[in-house]
Amino acid sequence: MKQVTSRPPGGTSSGESGGRGTGNARAARIRKTFGYFEGNPATVSGETISRQLCDAGYRGILFSQAGQPLNVGREQRLFNREQRRALAVRDGGCRWPDCEQPSSWTEAHHIENWLDLGLSNIDHAILFCAHHHLLLHNRHWKVLMLNDQYWLQPPVEIDLEQALIALPSKNPLMDVPVQLDGAKDDDPSG
Repeated sequence: MKQVTSRPPGGTSSGESGGRGTGNARAARIRKTFGYFEGNPATVSGETISRQLCDAGYRGILFSQAGQPLNVGREQRLFNREQRRALAVRDGGCRWPDCEQPSSWTEAHHIENWLDLGLSNIDHAILFCAHHHLLLHNRHWKVLMLNDQYWLQPPVEIDLEQALIALPSKNPLMDVPVQLDGAKDDDPSG
C-alpha cells in the first residue's frame, strides 16, 4: 500500500493539522489523502488507508532524488528483503509489457548478471514474474537502462531491428511527482 498526501500551493506544512478538534478537520479539508493497494490501479480514500494501517501497519521507504533506494553493490548476490520491498514500490509488479502480475509474484532480475560483475543495487535491478524472467533469460532478451528509463531489447530472432520497448513502472504513483508534507514551497508568497 502506498499513501500520498497532497496540499494546495502556499499551504502550511506540519503545523496545520494541530491537535484534536478543529485542527484535524481543517487539515482534512486542506489535504486530499489517497493511496493504492498492490495489484489494483484504483485509488482508495484516506479513511480506507487509516483503517488498513490500524490493522496491518506500514513500512516507509525513502527514495533518492533519482528514485533509487538502497544499494549494496557486490557485497551480496541476492537482493535483500528491504531492497525487494523498495523494488515492489518502484516497479509496481512485473514490468514486462502487458503483464499484470503484482510485486508479490515477481523475482528481482540483475540487469547485468552478477557473475559478470553486475551489482546488487536497486538501479541495476528490475522485477519480472517467473514466466517473464525465464523468457528473458532463455530467449536472450536484454534489459537496458538509458536516461534513467528501463528498456527491453528483443533478440534478433524476434525483431531484426531490435527496437527498444519501454518498461515503465506499473505503480501509478511513480508517474506523477507528488509534494509531500513538510516539503518547502517554491511559492515565495506562501
